[in-house]
This record gives sequence, structure tokens and C-alpha cells, in this order.
Amino acid sequence: MKPEATPLVGVNDTACLNPANDATIGLIRVPEGLRLRDLSAVSMDLEWKPASAAARSAIDWFYLHLGGQSIAGRAAKLKDAIGAILNDLLNAAENTPFRPCFRSMRAKDFTGGPVGYRSAKAVIDLFEVKGLVHLAGGNLNREGRVSYGTTTRIWPTTALLDHLAEFGIAPSNRREHFIKGEGSEVASRPILLSTSSAWRGKRRVEGKPLPVDATDPTVIKYAAQVDRLNAFIAKQVIEGAGEVVFFRKFNCGDQAGHAYRKGGRLWVVGGGYQMMPKRWKPSHPEGTKLRSSILINGELTTEIDIGSSHLTIFQAKLGLPFDPQADLYDIPGIEREVVKAYINLTLSKPRLPKQWPADMRSDFLDRYGYEIDRDHSIYFVREACLERHPILCQRKSIQLDWSDLQFIESQAILRAMDSLNQDFGIACLPIHDSLIMPLSHKDKAIELLKESFKYYVGVIPRVN
Repeated sequence: MKPEATPLVGVNDTACLNPANDATIGLIRVPEGLRLRDLSAVSMDLEWKPASAAARSAIDWFYLHLGGQSIAGRAAKLKDAIGAILNDLLNAAENTPFRPCFRSMRAKDFTGGPVGYRSAKAVIDLFEVKGLVHLAGGNLNREGRVSYGTTTRIWPTTALLDHLAEFGIAPSNRREHFIKGEGSEVASRPILLSTSSAWRGKRRVEGKPLPVDATDPTVIKYAAQVDRLNAFIAKQVIEGAGEVVFFRKFNCGDQAGHAYRKGGRLWVVGGGYQMMPKRWKPSHPEGTKLRSSILINGELTTEIDIGSSHLTIFQAKLGLPFDPQADLYDIPGIEREVVKAYINLTLSKPRLPKQWPADMRSDFLDRYGYEIDRDHSIYFVREACLERHPILCQRKSIQLDWSDLQFIESQAILRAMDSLNQDFGIACLPIHDSLIMPLSHKDKAIELLKESFKYYVGVIPRVN
């Protein structure tokens, strides 16, 4: 159903288009006294690609509608940009109340990203000319040596959503038509490899795909394990999770001696249930399904996860004395999710972070309903975390990073899954450091997860 038009009211911002009487917007209501750029927004990451014939047909139509054929030699890049931008606009439109996208439009902020600056800028400009999006320009303020401001806000008009609806595409079914990252071709490749990710200012840029040596004995071993997991899950009745096909992605393939021991998490083709929220929040659109709604072989499910997983592995591998049964993210006066975010951020960088990344700020706003950088000074959080875990002060000198921790964690998860499947005939669904399984098999899953973690790490973790 086409979204009901809601006039834009209360706009008082000379830096924006100020389209207060434009009924084609019909999507955003700005409270009196606020500006468009002050609205909560969703990051435009440009990382998703078409996954359905309908999405590819829609992209082809927009390409012709925008006159892309007149831009010589750039068809593929422009279509990639159109698809990524359409997905992110639909993602923002899923929220209630509706949110715009935000995106820095500086050329350097596109370096190394999945979509280049020229293609993204061309598509967004053409979308605006055709009345398919509206823009609220970013701003930068300087007070002495301090700079602050907002990035460009972008949101679709009802015209754009109407065009997509003609192809059967809407915000509510976005994940049926777009997938993140490599695309549906990974279904036939159980093992993927990418270069190292990198930090570009406040943004983390994902690594680029690398060829996988299918004759490598390690690859053969890991591929056989993923194939075994896929063969087992294909025989189960999984309801409410979409299609489930696993692949394993390793990272840092450009580092000498990586030996497929970096990263290695188990992912689902297209994101699937791993993209479903764990808990409901007011911003979710009507009908949003939670992971708790998944049924395995007709049975209700529960989710168990390894508590403080990466920090537990980090301290255990360094031989430090600590209580692995304790909540390592429990610091009085600071929300647990903030402590977890800072510690995991620290473990992902070669030195102590001094600012919250842009994608983390967006993620917190989306998950928890508040802006982490406004509510929690990173300097205060850092001091509290260093007092609780002094070993983090030595982060720069320790050659054990996120990719090593993620590999060890993934090995433990896959070993537990393999045992549940092959030894006990129990189906389960992984989400990084957690497992979804039938409620009746929870105790066996906890037992095997603890056993598997101890096998690789040497300590029994706290399992929630």
C-alpha cells in the first residue's frame, strides 16, 4: 500500500529546501521548532545489491528514466549506485516515524567504499532533478578549534516509492529484493575471502573480495564443514527466517600468512534472519518480525549467546587472571551496551579510539533510541573501561586484534553447531556469538557451546 501523505510542517531552516507545501514529499513531519537536519537519520552505507528480478528490473528502469544511457562508459557503476541508494532509502522508510538517510557527500568519504563518489553524486543529483528525492544540505560550524555539524540528509518522495511499488517493491519487503555485500552468488561458494577493512576518518570501510584458493587444504576442510551444515539445515523446517544458506567469510586476505585464520564468521546469504531485530522498538514498522518468532521444526526457539565473548578470548589468550563467569561489560554508571561498544571498538583498532565512529552513532540511535556521542563522552567511557580492564592500555603493543578474536569465536560456534547437528540431530541458527535453537534443546546447546568454547579458548564462558 502506498504511504499516506503527511504534509511537512514546522520547517524553519534556510539551509534546506524548505518544501513546506510540497505534497509530493508526504513522508516526514518535522516537530515545531526543529529543522530537517535535526531529525534522527539512518546511515546511507551503499553496501546492498539487488537480489531479485524485480529489483534488477527496477534499477534498469531508473537508469533509463535518469538518462543514464547518455553517460558513456559508466552503466555498470551507475546501476550499482542506483541499487545501493534505493535500498538505503527503503531502509530509512521502514522506520516509524519515517527517517531520512544521512551521508557525507565529501569525495574522500567514498574512497575505498562499495560505490564511488562520482556515481553516487550523479545518481543523487539526477534523483533530485527528477523529483525522486529531497535533500537537506549538511553544515559545518567552527567555534575556535572545535568543529561540529551535520551531514547531508536525503529522503525519498512518494513519487519514488510509487515507482518502486509498480515493481512490487516496498519498504516492508526490502530484504526480499536486496542483499548486503557479495550477493546471491555466494550460495555456490561456501568460503569467501576479503582484504583488510580500514578506517577512513570516522567510517570503517569493508575489505574488497579476493579470490579463494579452492585447492588449499584449509579451504577444503572449512568448505566441507559449511557444506555439511547447509545439507543438514536444508532438511529441517525453518519458519519465519527466510531461506537459510550459510557461507563463511574470512578477512585480511591481503596480510602475509593470513592462512584463513582471520575473521571467518558464518553468514547467511542475503542477510536473512541475521538481519532481523532481536527486540521490538517503537520505530519498527507495523508487522516487523523478531528473531524470537522463528520456529524450528514447528517448535518455539530461544537464543543463547556467549557473554563478553571477544574480551573473554582476549584476556584468556594473554593468560590474564580474571573470572570468565563475570559480566566483563558491567561498569557502574554506564549502560552495558556502551561499555561493550567501546571495548569492541578498542579491540578493532590498533590504538585507543578517541571518537565514536559514524556508523556506531547511527547504530545506537537505531537500536537503543539515543545518540551515543551526545549521551556518553568517549573520554569518560574510556577512563572507566581502562580502570576496569587495565590491559586495554597496552592495546597498541598486543598483536591480537578483532580478526583473531573473531576467528577463535567462529571456530567455537561452528564446532558446537556441528556437534548439535551430527551427534544429536538438533538444528540451530548462528548469529555470530549466539545460537538460535528449539527451546526444548536449550540445555544441550548451552552445554556444547561451553565445551566448544573451552576447547579453543581454555576457559568456560558465561552463556546467557
